[in-house]
Amino acid sequence: MKFSFFIAKRYFQSKLKSTFISMMSRFTMVGVAFEVMALILVLSFFNGIQDFQINFFQSYEPELRIVPENGKFFNFNSNDFKVLNENDQIDFAIGELKDQVLLKYGDNQIVADLIGLDSNFIPSKSFESSLIAGEYALHYEDFPVALIGEGLFLSLGMDLRNQLLPIQIFYPNRKSLQKFNVFSTSNLKESTILPGGIFSVDPVFDSQSLLVDFQFMKNLIGLENQYSSIRIICSDPLSVQKQIQDSLKEKGLKVLTIEEQHQNVLQAIQIERLFVTLMMIGIIIVASFTLFFSLSLLVVEKRKDLKTMVSMGIQSRQIFQIFLIEGLLITFIGTIFGIILAIFLAYIQNSFGILKTGLSGDFLESYPIKLIAQDFILVIFIVFIVGILASIYPAKKAVDYASENLG
Repeated sequence: MKFSFFIAKRYFQSKLKSTFISMMSRFTMVGVAFEVMALILVLSFFNGIQDFQINFFQSYEPELRIVPENGKFFNFNSNDFKVLNENDQIDFAIGELKDQVLLKYGDNQIVADLIGLDSNFIPSKSFESSLIAGEYALHYEDFPVALIGEGLFLSLGMDLRNQLLPIQIFYPNRKSLQKFNVFSTSNLKESTILPGGIFSVDPVFDSQSLLVDFQFMKNLIGLENQYSSIRIICSDPLSVQKQIQDSLKEKGLKVLTIEEQHQNVLQAIQIERLFVTLMMIGIIIVASFTLFFSLSLLVVEKRKDLKTMVSMGIQSRQIFQIFLIEGLLITFIGTIFGIILAIFLAYIQNSFGILKTGLSGDFLESYPIKLIAQDFILVIFIVFIVGILASIYPAKKAVDYASENLG
């Protein structure tokens, strides 16, 4: 029986040869190749965007950040800092106190985030590479100065050379607000500071952030041993997070990695990736009709040859296998060419940046592409499942024609 199947298969393949290399089969292979290429590149584009976003956050965000589970501020004393500093894997633990204030410079005013950073901030060099003008410092000859975001600097119409015009800072007076009086001038606490430098890290962050010395911030808002977050600079964030999160959880605090700090942004990218992938799978399913019709035409064309195959002793199961293998062979060849084409185009895009984002400056000139093995496995699995499903009906139809000949 195996010998008869071998003879029948070789006979049938010889009869198929002219059809296999026909225009329809070639067109089907090309279609599969472009489907595979498109899906791999779409997934790789989202990989590149997510990778770029994480690297972008790393340019100004700490590897870990301690924040309260509830509320805006939390208590963190010197003993707590001592525990962090005794950890050999932690390079810097930087206290941060952040709140919104009203800034006024000349005739311009804007609501912004005032961020007070303790003495470890400057030695950590967190923003030093992002400084575009001025000095990287929060003090100048024992006087506090501010590091201001580029967007905020432009919004206030500031002049870094004008050292006679300070930034006025207004913050609600907590004690006075307890006895609120609309006509009272003591409802706001006022302070002034001169700009020392300008930084540029993120257009959103730059447009609303002013960095000052922690003591200056504490005096303004009147809070002792209170922090908004603790910035932790380290080389192995996952290991440090595992070491300290249990003890901090007892105090109502949690330790966040960069990904967790910006979970909403990264989740939005993943959701968009999911919907686009589902749409692409839908396109692949629709395009699989090409394979379906190609095999169906092949079955109709070889209807007479099925009689010869049956007379040679081939079984219905073997006929089904031949047509199913034919569909998988078309899918396999198309998939191989699609993968090769995707890798080639990804290399061209990453090397030469053919497709531009249209954004000004060096923020993100061209669309990033990042190829990962999991995407190739996923695409191959999807395409072959669709290929099998598209081949089953024509293969069953061939079995039906063979059954008619047996009758």
